[in-house]
Amino acid sequence: MSGFLTDADLEHIMNLPDNEFNASIDVPDGDISDVGDEDKDETVETDESSQAISEAAVTNFIQMVEKEDGTEISAIREEQEIEYEFPKVGITNRKYNKEHHLHVSSSSSSQVKHRCKRGDYKFRKCDFVVQDTEWKGSLPPPLIAEQSNIYALQKDSVSLQTSKNEMEQFVGILLHMAIIKMPSIHLYWLNECRYSPIADVMSRTRFFQLLLYFHVVNNQDLPEANSNRDKLFKIRPLLSALQSSLKTLPPEQYQAVDEQIIPFKSRSSLKQFVRNKPQKWDYKSFTRAGASGMMYDFEIYVGKNTCSDRGLGLSGNIVLALAETLPEKQHFKVFADRWFSSIPLAIALKERGIELCGTIRTDRMGKCPLKTEVELKKTGRGSCDWRQQTTYL
Repeated sequence: MSGFLTDADLEHIMNLPDNEFNASIDVPDGDISDVGDEDKDETVETDESSQAISEAAVTNFIQMVEKEDGTEISAIREEQEIEYEFPKVGITNRKYNKEHHLHVSSSSSSQVKHRCKRGDYKFRKCDFVVQDTEWKGSLPPPLIAEQSNIYALQKDSVSLQTSKNEMEQFVGILLHMAIIKMPSIHLYWLNECRYSPIADVMSRTRFFQLLLYFHVVNNQDLPEANSNRDKLFKIRPLLSALQSSLKTLPPEQYQAVDEQIIPFKSRSSLKQFVRNKPQKWDYKSFTRAGASGMMYDFEIYVGKNTCSDRGLGLSGNIVLALAETLPEKQHFKVFADRWFSSIPLAIALKERGIELCGTIRTDRMGKCPLKTEVELKKTGRGSCDWRQQTTYL
């Protein structure tokens, strides 16, 4: 008898008389196709002395197979999504020395794990659900549209005739391009790789026309050329509107102040060179963000005039400027690295009920008598030292 043992086969065997008979049960390694012809044609030869498998032996075999596979046979059969290959179970008349017993040989554990092959996976096609990406906010009242129309007339005597709604679509396309990136802007409209969320909203010709005349301020109202002139005056209205919107968000308890790099390759007097950054030439901005990653305020670095002087140096002034909109006396926690941290900054924030946590340089310790690095090394690994401020400097 050769083949799979079905429920009917097991039931038939269970009902046989309780005699014993020379038999062994082989589960060959690998797939069924690997079994030789001699194994396929092999039958059970019995005589009067041969006896059937007892009920206890069959129960023993089922437990052994379940233990080896790690899955109950009944549970495997109920699985409809994935087709498993069961090992071939055959009964032979092989004899092992003088003892007649049940012999079970199963596939190795690695074969059991990979029993579900790549060809056994099933896939189905379903409708693609596009997430709602509609922008619920609004740009500053017709500021960008109005100034862009004026600039088009001033530069090329072109009647741009754009509107606030069209400018909102234009800005939305720019944001979308920052998320779904392609090697060239033209590819969003190319037939071979057309991107519908952008191409269906605006034509390529109109997009590049708006990009050419995009403006925020009137060039006839430029400030006087002097050293104190705002270097970001051409986009200052847009930055101010964005900062005002961010400050309306309820702040989180844990805030972090750090620099943020904006990659930029063209020419600009605001471009910085940072040697140890992946993008060495870029714009630099200072941001205050929450533990969730949400940004609540920012300042773009323009030099010593980045923010007003508060008597703490550039790094300390930036932290105080970004923390000004945090509610006082509510124990907000601000984290900063050693470029920002100092004892005067911690005291200034404490006066507003804001706690500061961060690393600090040894040359910014002031008169705080903490142990030196040499003294801490002598006390062993994991040692620390602390002081509590009682009087202001």
